[in-house]
Amino acid sequence: MNSNWPLVLDISRNVALIGMGAYLTTRLPAIRRALTQSEFRVRDQLILALIFGGFSAIGNWMGIPVMGSMANTRIVGPIAGGFIGGPLVGIGAGVIGAIPRYFMGGYTMWASVLANVIAGVVSGMAYRLLGFRRLDFRAAFLTGFICELILKGMVLAMSKPFEQALEMEKIIAVPTVIANSIAVVFFVYIVRDVFQEQKKVQAQSAQQAMRMIQQTTESLR
Repeated sequence: MNSNWPLVLDISRNVALIGMGAYLTTRLPAIRRALTQSEFRVRDQLILALIFGGFSAIGNWMGIPVMGSMANTRIVGPIAGGFIGGPLVGIGAGVIGAIPRYFMGGYTMWASVLANVIAGVVSGMAYRLLGFRRLDFRAAFLTGFICELILKGMVLAMSKPFEQALEMEKIIAVPTVIANSIAVVFFVYIVRDVFQEQKKVQAQSAQQAMRMIQQTTESLR
């Protein structure tokens, strides 16, 4: 167990960077339109697919080498994208994040590429069922957990030699499943928090406008 601590710390650092990225993305108009469903257009979906695909690609490059493969946070991008923008955003982000993984090669390449796209599909289905506004932290954690299990299963089913894939998963399975599931929750928490603050500001502005109208009406009378 002690030998896993450096891996846990490295993945935790990546999760912290994901949190910073989540906060910065909430400032983008396309994200705000997606959250409020206000004039959310196809162009916004393309922008979000590029943004979350970028998160996924960065997750590849920040990966930690383990037994000829990588322990990384690549899968968080398409999951978060699917949660916020729906299936098209999730799948698009999964494909974009899978491209650099393909060129990295390795015996787990095909499993990683396909699982990244599937993660976008799964999160997009969660979006269709719940919508981002009703997506709670349990659902976010469960979706991340399921997507990670799909990745692990595909690595074991598709990678050769199987023995090497099995030994690698014995090392990285628990840290990556837990860390990436928490990273998804972390991302959703930050975006929801900013969204709630935005709603409060809008409500306060509406109340102030109503008070001004009432005061103006009384003065006119």
